[in-house]
Amino acid sequence: MKIIKCLVCLIFFVAAFAAGCFIFAPRDEAGKLALAYARLAASRQGYYATYEDFSGSGIFNPSYRITGLDVEGPAAKITFSDARATIYPLSSLVSRSARMRLQFGETGVLLMTNNSLSLKSGTMDISAKENLVSVTNALVEGDVRLSGDIAFDIGARAITESTATIRVPPLVDAALGARAAAPYVEQISRGEWRIKKNAR
Repeated sequence: MKIIKCLVCLIFFVAAFAAGCFIFAPRDEAGKLALAYARLAASRQGYYATYEDFSGSGIFNPSYRITGLDVEGPAAKITFSDARATIYPLSSLVSRSARMRLQFGETGVLLMTNNSLSLKSGTMDISAKENLVSVTNALVEGDVRLSGDIAFDIGARAITESTATIRVPPLVDAALGARAAAPYVEQISRGEWRIKKNAR
């Protein structure tokens, strides 16, 4: 269950960042305001973020790079060595939702059980409209492999749609087999799980 909370934490933080970038004009200073907005929104949900450096580039499709980003919550601490968010203002206006693409490099996940996981890379397309956050074309590689699409209702704190599957190491596999994780995942095969829709 903790690994599911970690994934939801990641999705929530990025969604808050995307929404902030949609609200504010896509420029360097506005990007910093959007990041501050995302950190505030995340803190209200019990997740606290710090970072080492922030920079922006581009005009039509601005890209924001964050290094040394730590996101810490009740279940885990996630450390991104390098993360980049590319915003698509025109597509956002046409669809009336905030749209962006997230890419990140080496990332560490420290669970509160003092177990650690390492992610090599990740990419995903994200759209956010009101309380609904949709993640499509997700691909995360490393100790945990995530692929597929997932939609999350922030207000209800529920997964509303999901085709996402995850492959996990034996330690996490055993944890996902516990009764507490049953509302969130269903097993496909040993070490491979499907994230359920309508999970809360």
